[in-house]
Amino acid sequence: MGIRNFLSGGRRRDGSSLERAIVVDTGEEEYHWVKRHRSGFSVDLQALKIVDGAPYDVLHLRDDNGKEQIVYFDISKFYGKEPSDAEIRAMKRKIENLIERAKR
Repeated sequence: MGIRNFLSGGRRRDGSSLERAIVVDTGEEEYHWVKRHRSGFSVDLQALKIVDGAPYDVLHLRDDNGKEQIVYFDISKFYGKEPSDAEIRAMKRKIENLIERAKR
C-alpha cells in the first residue's frame, strides 16, 4: 500500500472523497489504514459504491465521543476477482483460529 499509493498520487489520496480514494490491494489493508491513520476510530458501517463502473469501499468511522468520518477506498485491484490459493489458505487459517478461540 505504501509505495504503490505514493506512486499513484498517494500524497493527494487521503480518502476524503472518491477522487482522493486510497488505493488498496486487499480489504484487510483498509482496516490497517484506519488503525494507523484514524487512531481512536472504529468502523461503524462499510458500504460498496460503484461509480462509473469502478468499485469503492466507503467506511463510516466513529470514535468514542460520537465524532464521525467517512473514508473512501479504491478496491478495483481486487473487487470481483477470484482469490488465489494462498489467499484461500490464509482465510481458512483465520477462520480455524477464530473457531478455536470461540471454543475456549
